[in-house]
Amino acid sequence: MHDYTRDKLKNYTIFQKIIDVFMVVSVICVKAMKLGENFPTPSFVVVLSLTAGYAVFESIMVALHFFGKMSLFNKTKLVHLICLCTSLAIVPYDSMLVALFMIEIMIVSLEYIFVDSSLDKSTIVVRDFIAIIPVVIATVFSWNNMPEKAYFCFVLILVVLAVSVLMIQKWIVMVTDGYEHYVSELKMKNDKIVSDNIKMEEYQERVRQVNEQINYQKIEINKALNDLEQVNIESLSHIDIMKYMGSTFDITKCIRIILDKVMEIKQPKLCAVFVEKGEYKNKYDTIDVRTGYTTMEHRVRRDFESIYKNFKSRYHESKVFTGSALEIFPFIGDADINSVALVPIMDADRQYGLMLIASNDKDYFESGLQYFEATMVEFDVSVKNTKLYIQMEDMARRDGLTGIYNRLFFNQLIAETISNVIEHHMPLSVALFDIDKFKHVNDTYGHLAGDEVIKMVAKLAEQYAEEHGGFAARYGGEEFLVILPDYDETAALPILEKMHEEIKKTVVKTDGHEIRINCCIGLTSYPNLCSNTSLLVSRADRAMYYGKKHGRGRLTVDSPDLDRMLDEKS
Repeated sequence: MHDYTRDKLKNYTIFQKIIDVFMVVSVICVKAMKLGENFPTPSFVVVLSLTAGYAVFESIMVALHFFGKMSLFNKTKLVHLICLCTSLAIVPYDSMLVALFMIEIMIVSLEYIFVDSSLDKSTIVVRDFIAIIPVVIATVFSWNNMPEKAYFCFVLILVVLAVSVLMIQKWIVMVTDGYEHYVSELKMKNDKIVSDNIKMEEYQERVRQVNEQINYQKIEINKALNDLEQVNIESLSHIDIMKYMGSTFDITKCIRIILDKVMEIKQPKLCAVFVEKGEYKNKYDTIDVRTGYTTMEHRVRRDFESIYKNFKSRYHESKVFTGSALEIFPFIGDADINSVALVPIMDADRQYGLMLIASNDKDYFESGLQYFEATMVEFDVSVKNTKLYIQMEDMARRDGLTGIYNRLFFNQLIAETISNVIEHHMPLSVALFDIDKFKHVNDTYGHLAGDEVIKMVAKLAEQYAEEHGGFAARYGGEEFLVILPDYDETAALPILEKMHEEIKKTVVKTDGHEIRINCCIGLTSYPNLCSNTSLLVSRADRAMYYGKKHGRGRLTVDSPDLDRMLDEKS
């Protein structure tokens, strides 16, 4: 059981001092007022000294924390009780001090019994017997100080006092037991409440964790849905790109569609594509740029070739640049570019192009480059299809031996060319020529040698035609045409003369033979020499025919008198 006296020690000390002071004052008053005639001075001094001395002694012990152990304090209570009982024996029976002493004896007896007992019943019983001993001593010593009748009354009072102490003791034990039981129940209830609160807190914590997980899952689901939506958008854009690429062989338009889709779907600050010249019969490097900044577009077009060459020499896969690595891109300038990605355009292990993507966000490419890489794979497929189409088309358009345009495609091409020069009011020169005495070459050196001669002439014809924006075609066996748009006869004549001289100087070596040939060329032009475009080839043919009639190896320019001269000759 709990020791309640321990908790009340400091309060008891103050209360005990008050009683001791009151006792001392009462003794002094009794002596001064002579209320106790049988109270001699020595007895007075003894009572006063015991009461005051013990009060001072106990106060000092408490102040010095001497009663750290309550068992020691309990022993002082026994000493105190003995002192009180001794004093009672010498106090006059007719004095009011008897009542005061009895009250304090009862209080101190209860303190002695309960202090440091923890309400243990066996301890209380033992202390009951010990507490009776000083009372018995006081009873014995009081026999000589009072009459017999008063003595028996005094004894009766002591018995009542003892019974009262026992009853109070039993009451305190009962009350304390009830209190302990009540406290125990409260503690159990409190423990249960605490336990329930802990369980509730644990449950709330689990609920909080579940809610956090649910919220996290919601965020993940929303992110997954957003990612899925983005994937769907990107997939649809790939489908649109593939649809368009499948419907055309115009690579330049395909590049424009790709850039427009990338800017629409991914919204970078800059997107550009570079393709090497000759990849799809393009005569120059192809560069296309999409950005909202005109000055940056100019800088990218200026720097893109060097960027491509540097990347091609160092990397063979996609690369992302951020931070200080961006210093290698001079086109950025003072623009707020924080990340750049370069995606190569590959045909197997051969790189022939590059896509450049730039963004203000340094984490723009955190999710990867799959979209851009997939787009470039689709573009590569389109380029391959276009190249295959061009090859197949060339097979139909070009002469199988020489590789220049054949007569069938020439008819289509000359019609388109004539329509264009008429629309733009441009001149057009047409030259027709054939190899002089070609039958003699075949008969002398063989048909294979003749084929080599034809290929040499065709090669030079195509070379001179393309250098000046025109085209060449094989018109018949050893006959060739050179078409020069935007050239009149005056401008075309020196070109053809130079070609003629080179043909004459070129030696064809085959089977140990060195073959030199000559040719006869007829030149006409629209509109100066021939105003009817449908007659241009025939007029060039008549000019060539005139040259053959007049000694071969000549370049003849069409003129109004040509028909008359031919008629006179015939």
